Amino acid sequence: MLSNAFGIGLWTILFWLALGVALGGLLARLLGSTATSTATALGLGDFEGKSVTVKAETSHLADQLEAIEGVGPQIAELFHKNGVHSFAQIAKMTPGDITKILATGGSAFAIASPTTWPFQAKLLENGWIAEFLTVGQKLIAGRLPVTGLAGIGEATAARLQAADVGSVEALAGADVAALTTKLTDAGESISESRLTGFIDEAKSILAGDFTKLAGFFGLPAAVVGSRATASYKKTADVTGPIVGAQGLLSSLPTATATATGGASMLPVWIGLGTAGLLALLCLLGIVCPKPLTTNVDVRGVVITPPAPAPEPVIPTGSGLISRLLEGKPELVIYFDTAKSDVTNELTPESAKLKEYLDSHPDTKLSVSGYVDPRGDAAFNAQLAKDRATKVRDALVAAGILAERIDLDKPADIVADEASMANERKVEVKIKDAGEVAPAAAEPAAK
Repeated sequence: MLSNAFGIGLWTILFWLALGVALGGLLARLLGSTATSTATALGLGDFEGKSVTVKAETSHLADQLEAIEGVGPQIAELFHKNGVHSFAQIAKMTPGDITKILATGGSAFAIASPTTWPFQAKLLENGWIAEFLTVGQKLIAGRLPVTGLAGIGEATAARLQAADVGSVEALAGADVAALTTKLTDAGESISESRLTGFIDEAKSILAGDFTKLAGFFGLPAAVVGSRATASYKKTADVTGPIVGAQGLLSSLPTATATATGGASMLPVWIGLGTAGLLALLCLLGIVCPKPLTTNVDVRGVVITPPAPAPEPVIPTGSGLISRLLEGKPELVIYFDTAKSDVTNELTPESAKLKEYLDSHPDTKLSVSGYVDPRGDAAFNAQLAKDRATKVRDALVAAGILAERIDLDKPADIVADEASMANERKVEVKIKDAGEVAPAAAEPAAK
């Protein structure tokens, strides 16, 4: 028999034969010839499972968010990281929503004033370009001038400016009584109730109401809506099977259609069903192939463990070693004797540190300088500090924020290493949130 000739069981032959039938049927479905038929009486069978080409409108290009006054490349990148890619998305946000996104970027973005960003985005979304440019011209350093408030002229605005209240943002946070006193002393005749009205109006505008912002900039209320202009549609071909053709049939009761279909899927299902049945019989212990056994004589075989990874070579002078410790990147920069010049290798290797910091916003870098034991203690202390400072400056030049780097003086600046070349170094390590570097040791009394 075939099973005896090849040393395999009948179960194995049947199992692979069933899978072969399934694979053959699938290949016939994918690569075989197709049949075309025309029918005047349409049914679900004429549509279900057939291929069809439809038109779908697509758009994938992100808007240039930097067009908004006050949004630079870094803030635009922060928007993209938070899933905001279009003017339409920003137009639907409140200033408070944007402030939360800015907070994810750190304290460097705290000075940004997003009050008008949704309004500017709305103008750009709806095509009000000239009006958008008007808004940009009236803003002062991205902030709303108080002259836009009804009842505040140039003279009053000048006195407000002298009282450190030159923008709507500053006016909204001002103390009524204190500001009234300052303006009165400056020669401005204004009641406390009237000033309260100005402050309430400033707070209302900062809430981001588009209609009030339009009035503030002297724009018509129509800018809040879409602008009537020419339109067009962009289409792309999408091919796939028809699913749920009943709705299509109800709209085409007497149509004539030509449908193209491939080979039957029946052999595929028969093959898969047979293979599944054989597998079930094996699991139940009814029919199952006998495992092939091979006797291997391992007596006298010596198993040699893999050699350990070689240790990195410590440079004798200026150089750098990059390593990974507990999943965190770490750099060790080495120096020539009595020198603090940083090796050129630091700039490319610092990219690993920046990538880790960007993905772990609560971490910082700890930079610590060391020296060998030779020389005067005061000179060595200054040399260790100079080396750490220059490494920090090089990291900042490579794109890492200065506030993410701490200069941590080690407890002993003289490293206890096997060679002096290994002691002339600066270590750059990742420091988790709340982690405090060991305090520096006090110099011994003489």
